[in-house]
Amino acid sequence: MVAPPQTSSDATGTTRYTPAALTIPHAFADRLQAGFTRVAEIVGGWRYTGGKRDLRIDFLRGFAVLAMVADHLGGEPSWLYNITGGNRFLFSAAEGFVFISGLVMGIVYAGIIARQGIGPAMWKALRRAGSLYMLTVVLTFAFISVSYMLHLPWVAGVTITDPVTRAIERLTLHRAFYLTDVLLMYTLLVAVAPLAFILLVNKRTPALLAGSWLLWGLYQRWPDQVTVPWTIEDNSVFHLAAWQVLFFTGLVIGYHRERIAAWARRIPMAPYLTILTLLCAGLIEFHRYSAKLLGHFSPDGDPTVLTARLFDKGDVRIGRLIAFAIFFQFFLALVTVAWHPLHTALGWFLLPLGQSALLAYGTHLFVIAFFTHYVMHIPGFRNTSALQNTVVQVAGISIIFLVVWVTPALKQVATTTRATIGAIVAPSQQVLATPQRIAARRER
Repeated sequence: MVAPPQTSSDATGTTRYTPAALTIPHAFADRLQAGFTRVAEIVGGWRYTGGKRDLRIDFLRGFAVLAMVADHLGGEPSWLYNITGGNRFLFSAAEGFVFISGLVMGIVYAGIIARQGIGPAMWKALRRAGSLYMLTVVLTFAFISVSYMLHLPWVAGVTITDPVTRAIERLTLHRAFYLTDVLLMYTLLVAVAPLAFILLVNKRTPALLAGSWLLWGLYQRWPDQVTVPWTIEDNSVFHLAAWQVLFFTGLVIGYHRERIAAWARRIPMAPYLTILTLLCAGLIEFHRYSAKLLGHFSPDGDPTVLTARLFDKGDVRIGRLIAFAIFFQFFLALVTVAWHPLHTALGWFLLPLGQSALLAYGTHLFVIAFFTHYVMHIPGFRNTSALQNTVVQVAGISIIFLVVWVTPALKQVATTTRATIGAIVAPSQQVLATPQRIAARRER
């Protein structure tokens, strides 16, 4: 309600008018305050409260797996690319996959080192690297075989004149292959991780970070000379000297998670998330007009060279790292403050993908192979249709999710079956062994 204007006179007799004041009834103000309080309580109840396993990381890794599958499967355009970036944004899902892999390894092995010591942790990491090596080799040879049998585009016109040499190169991780190259790099990173844990245990975290970022910087300047651990043929994207900075930075953050979390809790979440939201919005707008903006700074008006220097994927340029760092913080903060609605809406889907990321990625290789070969022969299919491409991607993702969802149940059935068979066979074996025991006693 509006109060009437007030009048007053000064010493000269001049009448002054005080503007009308807006007053709010007490009952309405109380209801308004109660409403804000209720909203704050509801939103506060959405926050992630923690647990033995950080499900936020599984959630984000599940989204990274989803994005990688969608970006590899289907044609142009697709409605899903509005969510995943279509491998054309300032960074891709691969950065998230590599960074989170290092983050998770740092978290897990920090606990192993605290409980068992550095020796068992190093041995377990090396065994993990061995398992990844076997997985990489098996998937690579299997995917190559399927690719040639189905005459897929990425092997079209490629003739192997010396299969023995090529096989040895694959076995010794000297030659990569389409879509399994990231697994090769991941295997090498995990194999080197024990050296990083030695530095971390001996409180040499600054040395580890300095060495990792120095190697990244040297590769930016001299990529041909800084090739570690050796030259890998047919590897045009995942250059280890560049990508390792994401893995080992994540490893350090994961190893020191408790200390970093204690420091981060001092930051007010509301302004922090607001700033990150504005930065993400700014990066999205920058991406939309990047060609025009960067063209102004290029001598010939062509933004291609400057874009590559700032955002090239294979070299993991500085602009790519900055964009990824901003968006990852935003997604982590968003998942933290809105965990319960996000978990209710998407957790059933993203958590299994994140917790079985390697199974999902390995499955997606063969889904892509068969879809690439057979979908193109569907009558009326056009890979230039956004609707049709989206349907193909959703179908492929659904198959991968089904495999991920069913596999634990099949493992449980296999375990139960083995136990049941063992329980049935054991008495029979005991009965068969009884005559042998009686004969042995008689011989004595």
